[in-house]
Amino acid sequence: IDLSDRRVVASWPLHLGQHNTAMGFDPAAHRLFIGCRSGAIVVMNSDTGAEIKALAIAPGVDDIELDAATHRIYASSGGANGGDGSVAVYHASGKDDYTLLATVPTRPGARNSALVPEWGEYFVSAPASKGRPAAVLVFHVQ
Repeated sequence: IDLSDRRVVASWPLHLGQHNTAMGFDPAAHRLFIGCRSGAIVVMNSDTGAEIKALAIAPGVDDIELDAATHRIYASSGGANGGDGSVAVYHASGKDDYTLLATVPTRPGARNSALVPEWGEYFVSAPASKGRPAAVLVFHVQ
């Protein structure tokens, strides 16, 4: 998108994931991280639109958060078809080298999230389910 002219200048199809919902952008590395509900984060070159790789996550992703200081990627997924929710945490140790650090369980349907690096906290909203009230889950990031 050309922001000054407010027009679309290119469209890039996805092949490594389906049903894209959330995105995170790392302008320094020229990488776009596209969360797909099919269970992947597609890493794309933001200059060319080339798909670099797909990182595995739980189905039903809703949010992608990037922490530039720690080079971490957080993807919150609510689970699909009644499955459990989780947060996948990846570390970018190089331009295209990503390591899964953890898959942290949350709750079914818990997929909206926000990272507040200044506080060292990651918040995930969880809907009411199975006799449990709605909640905001708070995780301390390291």
